Amino acid sequence: MISKVKYFLLTLLVFMQFSCNDWLDLIPPSGLIRDEFWNAKEDVEAVLMAAYETFGSMDRNLFLYGELRADLLQRDVQQSSGEQNIMESNIYPDNGFSNWETFYQVINYCNEVIKNAPEVKEIDNTSTDFQLKSLMAEAYFLRSLSYFYLVRLYKDVPLVLEPSESDDADFYLPQSPEEEVLEQIASDLKANRDFAPTESFPTIAENKGRASKAAFDALLADIALWRFQYEEVLTHVQKIELNENLELMPSSRWFQLFSPGNSLESIFEFQFDGNRNQRNGTFGLTEQNSNQYDPSQKAVEMFGSEYAKEIVRGQGATIAKIGEDDFIIWKYVGRSPDGLSVRAGLSNTVPTGLFIAWPMCCL
Repeated sequence: MISKVKYFLLTLLVFMQFSCNDWLDLIPPSGLIRDEFWNAKEDVEAVLMAAYETFGSMDRNLFLYGELRADLLQRDVQQSSGEQNIMESNIYPDNGFSNWETFYQVINYCNEVIKNAPEVKEIDNTSTDFQLKSLMAEAYFLRSLSYFYLVRLYKDVPLVLEPSESDDADFYLPQSPEEEVLEQIASDLKANRDFAPTESFPTIAENKGRASKAAFDALLADIALWRFQYEEVLTHVQKIELNENLELMPSSRWFQLFSPGNSLESIFEFQFDGNRNQRNGTFGLTEQNSNQYDPSQKAVEMFGSEYAKEIVRGQGATIAKIGEDDFIIWKYVGRSPDGLSVRAGLSNTVPTGLFIAWPMCCL
């Protein structure tokens, strides 16, 4: 009897060991493990598109980061407390609007592409070196654009150049000096510009919505301007001026930069697809019934001047009067520069406005 019990316990122990091993080795039934990813160029492009979409989702915040502490906006009754704090120069860490998390999500996507694209080339026989280097170039562009926003907002920031692939990654890196970050992104852009696409995609949305050589030149010009490197600014701008796919819009057609967007003048715009539930957050921000932000009195005076009216960028174009002493920022909600016809629906899906696009007129 004792020997039978021992045999039973030994058998049970063996089965338990195999069962535990099987349980620990189970693959998620509805997921994809890392070892099964990064096997084809389509995987690289999928992660790159996630970086574009994540960056585009920040469009509302990007506008406010640039405008809240300037002189052209004034708050309305529905302004959030965090945004009001920013407007009053309160940028303490407990203000949720000061969070840089989404920027680093974009950066991590880009770091994944930059690290894994070369390894995919060794696996996917259908891919070419230039294809993958082109995708990597776009990742370098988005990473550089993220860091350029970060240094302008926060000055010194952690410079993360490797992807976070496990829980063992160090998520508490020290800040790097602003100039070190700027030098890194300028070097990355110069090294990868030649691999960037050249308006060669089949649709306008792709040509305007992905990082072309002209987008590289525009970002390099902005970075050089931020660093007071004026001769270098001219060098990058001259490359854009030689681009035959770009053309300055006449004043009479200036509003097309905002509606419908993707104009001849536009260099780079984030795209939104309503079928994928991608929304342009700037529309609701300045729409009449949102009661969040209005043009300041200074803005109304500036854009209501006779000069502004002559170049079709003033009252009724950039700003519309909707009542006595009541104005809205029109260029983000209107369909035309008449101050009357509003774009259809609150769920607007047109490309982004001026603040994260580079029309040639702003270089």
